[in-house]
Amino acid sequence: MRGLQKRNKILRCSAIFFYLFLYKTLIEFIYVYNISPLYNYSGLTVNINKVGFFISLFYLLIITLFSPKDLSYPSTYLYIMMEVFIFVPTLSYYWLNNQSFIYTSFIAISFMILSLIQNKHTKSLIFKEEYASLWIKLFFAAYLLITIFLIIRQGGIDYCAFNLDAIYELRSENRLSGIIGYLLNWCAKVFFPFFVIYYHYQKKKLMILPLLILQVLLFLSFGNKAFLFSIPLIIMCIKIMERGRFLKDFLLCMVGINITSYILDILKVSDFLRRSIPYRMIYIPAQIQFQYYNFFKVRDKLYFAETIIGKVLSMDKPYPDGITYYIGRYYSNNRNFGNANTGVFSDAIANGGFFCMFIYTIILGIIFRLIDSITTELPLYTVVSSLSYMMFVLNDTSLLTTLLTGGLGVMVLLLILLTQILDNVIFILSLNLNKNSI
Repeated sequence: MRGLQKRNKILRCSAIFFYLFLYKTLIEFIYVYNISPLYNYSGLTVNINKVGFFISLFYLLIITLFSPKDLSYPSTYLYIMMEVFIFVPTLSYYWLNNQSFIYTSFIAISFMILSLIQNKHTKSLIFKEEYASLWIKLFFAAYLLITIFLIIRQGGIDYCAFNLDAIYELRSENRLSGIIGYLLNWCAKVFFPFFVIYYHYQKKKLMILPLLILQVLLFLSFGNKAFLFSIPLIIMCIKIMERGRFLKDFLLCMVGINITSYILDILKVSDFLRRSIPYRMIYIPAQIQFQYYNFFKVRDKLYFAETIIGKVLSMDKPYPDGITYYIGRYYSNNRNFGNANTGVFSDAIANGGFFCMFIYTIILGIIFRLIDSITTELPLYTVVSSLSYMMFVLNDTSLLTTLLTGGLGVMVLLLILLTQILDNVIFILSLNLNKNSI
């Protein structure tokens, strides 16, 4: 038995490494022959570090060995998504652009720490809420009303959204703050994926159609391509999780999407996928990570001055317009350049260096374990698909922002309520079965 378990573990590790290596090789090919020739003016150049290539393979192997293997936990699948969205692109950009070995190494260490936390045994947490079903209905009504309000407030469809060259001008006009910014993020990143999964589980497919329309309208009103990308991502995760071959199918889908983007671009059919996936989703976040590291390794850290902690403590902001705008302008030499949002690890570097990076990693690991604990009664696909977009969000959003503005905390609350609804359904079904048996 032990020999069989060991053999299965080796086969699983080999499969993870093979598919991640395939994905890594493909996005590197696309970078050299498609992305860099078009965007080298922005710093996406080819400056190959041959030793770095072998280091990147070594780190890929190490992370594969450390990767969580228990497929009964949602966090295992979320970890794989983080590897695809964050870790592998960082490795690729590191050696293709001769970037910092130190930062890359700390990213690898952070992923190892995260996997060690996830590999601990998780106990179930049970919350009781008598009115869970009512709360879900209230959240749904609020989602519909708020989304319609936001679209009307924005002025409806902006035709700049149909023009990829003008879409960034549309986004630059939308510097939303306060409660409006929170509501927009929660509607697009939390309520939309959750209720798509919710009605899919309840087999009410017709209820999903208006949700898809509202999400498209949010994209056309605010110009955020991530809103549009969330639709195929969530649908893809649902189908893949239902097939029960997540690792293989998810990575092959990402490979297929990138190949399609390359073919459509070189055939002059469309550059939408190339701009959206290999450029915007993969390499821009990787580039910005290293920009933050290079910027703050020779400057004072922010020490959370731009977060809610800084506001509570009345800390002065060293960069009045915000560090995201300052970084964008600094590296583009363009005062009109937009936001340079960054992900969880480089944001930690900006706020407190490598020590803060480890603290963020531990907090993220605790969040993953909490998700595992509160969703033990839910079907895996409902949890993983609901949170799939959040894993993408972590690539260009800080941890604190993801929890609050990004809505991860709200999503956890919704999953707790969903657990209560399913528990009640199971309880009623068991009562009916007992009556029939009597």
